[in-house]
Amino acid sequence: MSYYGEAIDAHLRGLALPVVFLARIGFTTGEVRLWNGKGRVELGGEIWDGSDAWGSISNLESGGSDTAPEVMLSLSGVDEGIARYARRDAPVVRGAPVKIYEVYFHPQTWQQLGAPVQVYDGIADRVSVTQKATAYTVTLHVEGPFVDRSKPADGLLTDLSQQRRFPGDLGLAFQAECVSKVIEWPIF
Repeated sequence: MSYYGEAIDAHLRGLALPVVFLARIGFTTGEVRLWNGKGRVELGGEIWDGSDAWGSISNLESGGSDTAPEVMLSLSGVDEGIARYARRDAPVVRGAPVKIYEVYFHPQTWQQLGAPVQVYDGIADRVSVTQKATAYTVTLHVEGPFVDRSKPADGLLTDLSQQRRFPGDLGLAFQAECVSKVIEWPIF
């Protein structure tokens, strides 16, 4: 039976299913796997570290309208050392793949109903750090898959765009001059 099949069957039997969210972040220094619970657990054959009650995920929206909503993953109550580390390594974060999964459990037995299913796929954009008294909140801002939908897939037909892709190529070097140029063909 598929993942959602088990969960749907249990829900149709009148069970309110507890759900757990998992966040996989692929930093260049190594992958981080967090879940919104306490301690370390094995889910889907992988070890996930708990963010306790300190972690949160903003609303997961798919961008059905003409906007590309941002998702924020936050850790609250961290100390100054972690905040300083997050500020220092902020440039390393940009471009890291971020995947969010959900896992449903049986309410009485806490048996996992199927494998984790990916519900969000994005790219890390930036890190922000806020302070309240002596506690800090570190927030990872994640852009969804629709953020670049207004950009051309392969760049623009300009010399600058061509040079970024293929340095030294002169295929579009004179393209700007040819826009309003009249070329007379020879008459034979």
